[in-house]
Parts: sequence; C-alpha cells; structure tokens
Amino acid sequence: TFNNADAGAYTLQFKGTGYSDGISVASSVGGQTKTAKDVFLPPVAFGGVLFIVLTWADCGPANVPCDLDAHLTGPRIAPDTGRFQVYNGNMSYVVAPDTIAALDVNDSNGRGPEVIGLRPSAPVGVYRFYVHNVSNAGSAASRALADSASARVDVYQDNRLIGTFFPPAGQAGTVWKVFDYDGAILMPVGQIVFQADASVLALRAEKPRPGAPRR
Repeated sequence: TFNNADAGAYTLQFKGTGYSDGISVASSVGGQTKTAKDVFLPPVAFGGVLFIVLTWADCGPANVPCDLDAHLTGPRIAPDTGRFQVYNGNMSYVVAPDTIAALDVNDSNGRGPEVIGLRPSAPVGVYRFYVHNVSNAGSAASRALADSASARVDVYQDNRLIGTFFPPAGQAGTVWKVFDYDGAILMPVGQIVFQADASVLALRAEKPRPGAPRR
C-alpha cells in the first residue's frame, strides 16, 4: 500500500524468495484509491525451463471473456510422430521418465493465471502457443478476445521475463496465435482466427510463416 503518492503512472517490481521477478504498472489519481492488478510470480527455474503465463481479467465488464485457455503444441519425441498438445483437456506430455510439457496451473472462471511449463528435455523443433476464447467458442464473428485489453501472455526463462504479448485489436475469431518458439527465440505471430474446437490445433496443417524456421 502506498499513501499520498504523487499523481502519475508507476512501474512496480515484485520480488519473492524462490520466485522470478514480476513487473506491473499502476496509476495514482488525486482523491481516489486505485488497486493494481494481481501479479503472478512463477517459481525460479534455471537451466532453460520456459514458463508461459496467461492472465486476463474479471469478466464483469463487457467484452471480457470469462474463460481463456492456454494451448502449447510441439514435436513429439521419436519414435512418436506428429505433434503433442498440452491444454486443460490434456494436461501434460510425458515421455518416461521426463515430463516434457505440462499445464501447471489451470483457471476457468476469470483472471487466470494459466501456466504451461516447457522443460529443457523438450526435443528440437518449433513450439506454438495459442490462447482459445472458450467463452465465445462458437462465434466466428466474436472480437471479445481481440478487444480485451486485459488478456496478456508473459514468458519467463532463467528467472527473467523474456517476452510479453497482447492480442491484436480488431480481429474476429476465437484462437489467438501468440508466438512460435524454436528453442532459442520467441517469434511473435499476433493473429486471431476462428476455431471452435481448439483440441485439434496440433493436427492443423500450418504453412510456415515467412522467415520462420522449417523443422
């Protein structure tokens, strides 16, 4: 709590023993009490572990979806072929004895977070991260995901924030293609498309984006 702060915008940094640092913004307005959004701090994990954190907002305001789902697809480990998909309908991809990727935190009634972890034992290849608007899953014309100023994806690695993404405004659809990851670089996609059943994202035939690596 801060009292009698000068009016203006503030950047807040949160620290906790055993957790990665978190960054948030807040404002101070004369004569008003302002409350900052919740901040999620993923646990410290070195050695290349990737934590992908999806947050949004209470769905009381108009055009804010109540339920957003995080989805990660990636290459399966040989001799398996094709791609795995981790989301709330399939919460982990395990190749004994290793957990390659897992939905570590799940939320379905507003705000989040949803957290997917990708472990260093993940095979070489391109990983794709999506956000599905479950609340409006059957509406191809919905812009609730695109126009929600509260939806946000933060990516952490080795105790630092390496990327933050917001949905592109004005696009109709239910699946936000957030980024590709090749094991070293986050490559923003920033596209929203319609897909009623997001459980098939790993099966969709996708042409590589210009400049994206082929695997």
